Amino acid sequence: MKSIFRNMFRYKLTAVFFIVAQLIVYTTVFGALGIYNRAYDKEKDRLLSLYKNRIELSVITSKKVDFLTYLGNDVDTGNAVLAGKFSLGVQELGGLNRCEMILKTNEELNYKLISGRLPGQGDGASSEREIAVGREKEKQAVVIDGKKYFTIEGERYEIVGVLGSEKSDYWDYKILLNISCVGQNVMTAVMSMQEYSIELGSNTGELDASYSKIYGNIRSVDEASDIKAQKINSAGESTMENTMARENMKVNIIAYIFCVLNCMIMSEFWIIQRRKEFAIKKAFGMKNIRIVRDIAVNVLELSCFSLVLFLAGYILLRLLNISTGFDIVFSPVTVLATIAAIAAVFLATMIYPVYKIFKFNPVHQIGA
Repeated sequence: MKSIFRNMFRYKLTAVFFIVAQLIVYTTVFGALGIYNRAYDKEKDRLLSLYKNRIELSVITSKKVDFLTYLGNDVDTGNAVLAGKFSLGVQELGGLNRCEMILKTNEELNYKLISGRLPGQGDGASSEREIAVGREKEKQAVVIDGKKYFTIEGERYEIVGVLGSEKSDYWDYKILLNISCVGQNVMTAVMSMQEYSIELGSNTGELDASYSKIYGNIRSVDEASDIKAQKINSAGESTMENTMARENMKVNIIAYIFCVLNCMIMSEFWIIQRRKEFAIKKAFGMKNIRIVRDIAVNVLELSCFSLVLFLAGYILLRLLNISTGFDIVFSPVTVLATIAAIAAVFLATMIYPVYKIFKFNPVHQIGA
């Protein structure tokens, strides 16, 4: 073991620079993998939030009118939710915030809860004002007598459930209401919109009959309303690319490329330092392939030492509860990506040494 370390650090300054570059490489690789894993988990939660059968209705009313209260009459298949660009003023959050409102429930709703329940599903009267919010939104709530509240459009609403997932932040910023337990101020704000996006969803049956009923219910309140609907059979457009862009995946990639180039530069200094050593070996008959093999072994030793150092540092920071900005998740994707990243750095580092070993003249190098 001592001989291995002596060989690795024979040229200390170059070895230290190489290890530092490798540590940054591992940081960018695992950082990028962390971003990818978060984006992948968020995409899975998004897909789980979608119903097998979906119909989207775009409704434009001709006047300010309450059709939402009657929208679910005689609808016995699927759920209906007011979504899209539906926003309400939340005092604790400052300004308008995007919300969703449950209009009709016939089957289990595709919302994930980490605690509590959904609004409108309690044992109390349906007139009680209650909401469910994502865990990030919950942090801004006011606490009164041990209960948490938001003030929406001037009305106080109790937070009865916290939306969230163990793997992603997909639900963390949502605010969910129920038509059966909202106040007059909220209904007044909703009716003033006049443009609505209503989503019908079901995991158990077709929605054509429900759509026909809802269409009739809207027209019975506002004959001049404009209603456009489309059936959506796909899972929608993937959000992975947008999520990775928001989390600065490009920064990690650029840093990784910079470190690879830095390792290539370090290999040049390494050859300059050892040129006489390699020249003497060639002069005494050592084949080029053996010299290259020795260099490769040295590079791999430094790479493995850097990886062990990186993992030890990561574990220490976690034990001290210091944030690293990413989590290392051991999975086939993580292992393969790490091997590929190390291989790329290794190959890039070896380009110059291989070229130089096969090209330089030992006589010139010894005399230099």
